[in-house]
Amino acid sequence: MTEIYLDETKLDFTDEDKNATIYDLIKDLEKELHKAKQLVTSIEIDGNKVPDWHSKEVGGSLLSEKKVIKIFTSAMNEFFLSSTEHAKGYMNVIKTNIENIVKLLRSGNEEHAHIMLAKTLDDLRQWIKTIDAVKRGAASGGIILFKQDPAKYYSLLLKNMEEIKKAQDNQDMVLLGDLLEYEIMPLLEDIGKEMFTESS
Repeated sequence: MTEIYLDETKLDFTDEDKNATIYDLIKDLEKELHKAKQLVTSIEIDGNKVPDWHSKEVGGSLLSEKKVIKIFTSAMNEFFLSSTEHAKGYMNVIKTNIENIVKLLRSGNEEHAHIMLAKTLDDLRQWIKTIDAVKRGAASGGIILFKQDPAKYYSLLLKNMEEIKKAQDNQDMVLLGDLLEYEIMPLLEDIGKEMFTESS
């Protein structure tokens, strides 16, 4: 019989047909956790931490195949504030990278600049996805994290990224540097000032 713990408290979870999955367990727990403004943050199966417990491989596995499952939770507000703090920090990394790319472009080191730019644009896209996921998750628990809705900045960032792509295609290094320095950087500065609250 599988032993199931929620934050070190043993649960009485019945799986009579032996066909319940980890996903079924989490789904049932989240209904009650949501009311308490808690959410699942990590899972340990048979003594091993599972980093990707949302995956089909893990979530779809049968509870009856496991000996011990430990589920750890966190208060929603603490989790989302922490996520937002990480997002703020990563935005500063992106800004630093953009500054370095501009310096490379202005000094004629275009090849290195393009390599850095490709990764930085990917990072910026991922940053947008992360902020959107955090916003939606927090909103589901009635938590407001941002002074301004992040969605208003997505289109501006994506529009400028399209212009950057055009400048790259046209090999216009002057325009590329200008877009990064005078469009993207000020926009990121505005996001830092206008979107994030002091607590986030």
